[in-house]
Amino acid sequence: MNDDSFSRVGVFLYAKARFYVRMKAVYIMSLRSKAGMKGVLPSIRRKRRIPTLNITQIKYVAAALTVCLLFHTLFAPMVDVPEWFIAVGRPALPLFLFAATEGYVHTRSRQAYLKRLLLCSILMTAATFAVQELFPNRYELSLMGNAFGTLFISVLYMVGWDRLNEGLALKERSKIRDALFVFLLPVAAIMPLAVVGILADTDINHVVLQALTFLALCIPNFFVISHGVLYILLGLLLYVFHEKRVVQAGIVILYGLWFQYIYGGGEWCIALAAIPVWLYNGEKGRGRKSFFYGFYPVAVIALYILSWLVDRFIVM
Repeated sequence: MNDDSFSRVGVFLYAKARFYVRMKAVYIMSLRSKAGMKGVLPSIRRKRRIPTLNITQIKYVAAALTVCLLFHTLFAPMVDVPEWFIAVGRPALPLFLFAATEGYVHTRSRQAYLKRLLLCSILMTAATFAVQELFPNRYELSLMGNAFGTLFISVLYMVGWDRLNEGLALKERSKIRDALFVFLLPVAAIMPLAVVGILADTDINHVVLQALTFLALCIPNFFVISHGVLYILLGLLLYVFHEKRVVQAGIVILYGLWFQYIYGGGEWCIALAAIPVWLYNGEKGRGRKSFFYGFYPVAVIALYILSWLVDRFIVM
């Protein structure tokens, strides 16, 4: 190898060395820049960040609003309860429907989830039926509205919606028939209650009539659930658009405006449920399954008995 070749090799190695030195200097400068801004940029971002809610926190909000709604419903006939209590409580059921939608999407066993809701609905009916028999009130307050029944039928319709989509996609008539059967079940469940209504006009034994009434009320249908068919439709719509958070929030707002137009009063407050829906971050949180399954019946029964005591020993 001649001197000219050694010279070219030396120039090449020198250029390479300078390139690596420059790249290292740029890298070190970038690290210093990041270290220098470390105490500035993150703090700015934290201040501008919008807080989010997980599904457990949304349930806590719904539970607090439920207490306001129940307090107005059970105490308004006997004491002066501000009307804003019932308005504030309006978003509670839409939020629980939203939580039920997320529960159905993420549960390990949808069948077990549906069975739990049905069991809670039956136990809730039994508990409220017994409480009203033991503590009759003079204001004809009724505890027939069963939120667990609303959640059960909503989730049942989610199952029907999935079966219908599968049947249409695979062109299987059996799955389409199954879906139609599921959709008609809550309608057919009205029949036992209608039969009891007919028997009430006859000379049937009172104890037998009470027993038949209880059994008819245990079957979730559109007459015994809380807030009726329109909330079942809301739950189904929230499921259909469960991956589109903005659309879900928009549906809740439209429901609030629609109810305000139909019923007036503070029904527009339903639209406020859109805020937690929009802030949902897709996380479960701590869950607290046992607490939330037990909260609703305990709150209803405790407030009902408390209202009975207030009416019996204070108001009278």
